[in-house]
Amino acid sequence: MTRPRPTPADPPPVPAVTGSAGVHQVTKRFGAVRALGGVTLDFPAGQVTALMGENGAGKSTLLKILTGDHQPTEGHVVLDGERVDLASPAQARTAGIRIIPQEPEIIPHVSVAENVYAGSL
Repeated sequence: MTRPRPTPADPPPVPAVTGSAGVHQVTKRFGAVRALGGVTLDFPAGQVTALMGENGAGKSTLLKILTGDHQPTEGHVVLDGERVDLASPAQARTAGIRIIPQEPEIIPHVSVAENVYAGSL
């Protein structure tokens, strides 16, 4: 005899985590081309997040918005649960945002951590 599986209760709300980042309803247009359309994504603090997808899916555009290289056409970046405007890569770095691109420009003979924080040491 098989027993019915219990149905899980609704999960409790997740508290805001210090150091978390994300985007909320971000759209990015380059002229008539829509590179991103209404993207909402969270990057929890203390976790590694990988973005994968086909060429042209918007991965690089999303990361450039998070690092202040591009401004969203619509939507916004969120840090620690608060909306922020990152007008430049320097502001994103000051806020603690770091990315490791697929094809990083690395500095030979230094650690991974030193490469991630290059320019901030």
